[in-house]
Amino acid sequence: MLVLTKSDVSKVIDEFLNTDDLIDNQRNALISFSKGNVQNPLRSTIKSGNHNLLYMPSSVDHQAIGMKVVAVPLQTASVKVKSDGLPGATIVHDESTGLVEGLVNATELTALRTASSSLLGTSLFVPKSANPRKMVIFSTGKQAYNHAALFYRFYKESIDEITYWNHSSTSLDILNSSMFDFVDTEIIQSVIASSEGKRVDEKLSTADIVICCTPSLVPLFSSDKVKEGAHITLIGSYKPEMQEIDTQLIHDAGDSIIVDSRSDCAEEAGEFIRAGTDLSKVHTLGDLLQDGSSYLKRNGRVSIYKGVGIGIQDSSIARLILDKAKRNDIGTHIDFN
Repeated sequence: MLVLTKSDVSKVIDEFLNTDDLIDNQRNALISFSKGNVQNPLRSTIKSGNHNLLYMPSSVDHQAIGMKVVAVPLQTASVKVKSDGLPGATIVHDESTGLVEGLVNATELTALRTASSSLLGTSLFVPKSANPRKMVIFSTGKQAYNHAALFYRFYKESIDEITYWNHSSTSLDILNSSMFDFVDTEIIQSVIASSEGKRVDEKLSTADIVICCTPSLVPLFSSDKVKEGAHITLIGSYKPEMQEIDTQLIHDAGDSIIVDSRSDCAEEAGEFIRAGTDLSKVHTLGDLLQDGSSYLKRNGRVSIYKGVGIGIQDSSIARLILDKAKRNDIGTHIDFN
C-alpha cells in the first residue's frame, strides 16, 4: 500500500499535476456518473465534536474504487478549527484484487475537485467570451482559494477584482499571507467581514460571478442585492437544513440551473428543498458534458450551479494523484495487505 501524506499530495499537485489533467479527470468522472457507470451511494454523516464526518464510497468501472472520509467543521467551531480546512483521507482499492492500494490525504483534493466541477458548471453559463470582471467569494478558506485560483486562471483575460467575504474579522489579514498570491499585482483583492453589510451589498451589486463556499444555515445575502445576469455557484451547503441563498434567487434563475446530481441535491441541497424546486427540470453537469455542450443561454435573471459533491469525484482524483505519485516515486510503501 502506498501512503500519501498531505505534503506528498502537495508535491504531486505542485510538480506533476496540470490544470488540464485535473479538469479532464473530473469531467470524465461526471460523465461516467451521468452514464450510470458508477456506484455512488448517498453519503453517511456522523457528528463528532467540532465536525460532521462524511463517509463517501464510490466506484467507476475500470477507473477507480474507494471511499473518502472527510471532516467538515461545524459553524460553531473555532476559527482555529476552521483554518485547518477539511481534514480527510481517501482509501483506494485495486479493482481486481480488492486489496487496499493506497491511502491518500484528501485535505487539498476535496477543494480541488470541488473547484474543478464548479468551473465546469460555471463556464457553461459564463464562457470566456462573456468577459466577467468581478468575483465575490463567500469564504476565505481552502475552497475559496482553490475556486479563486482556478477561476482566475480560466478568466484571466477579463477578471480585475476578487472580493472575499469572511464570517469573522479576526482573519481579515489573510491576503497578507502567500495563500492568495496567485494573481497578477494589478488585480484588486480585498476581504470584507460579514458585519460590513453595506460593503457586501455594494460588491454583490457589481459581481459577475458569486461563489458561496460556506455551510450556512441562513441565506448569506438577499436576492435583490445580486445584479441581473450574475452567475451564482453554490458548493458550501450539503445538508437539508443548510441554505446559502434565499428561495427567491432560486426562483429568479428559472430553469437556468445546473446541478452535479439531481438525486443527491434532492436529499441534501437545502436551497432547493426549501424552494420546492422540481429538479427533473434542471440540467445535470454530467449530461451537458457528455453531450459536448459548451454554452447554455440564461433564461432567468441569474444562473446557478449547485454542487453537493459526489463520491466518484473523490475516488477519481485520488486515483489520479496516486498514479502520478507511483510514477514519480513519491510517498511511503507499507506492507499492509
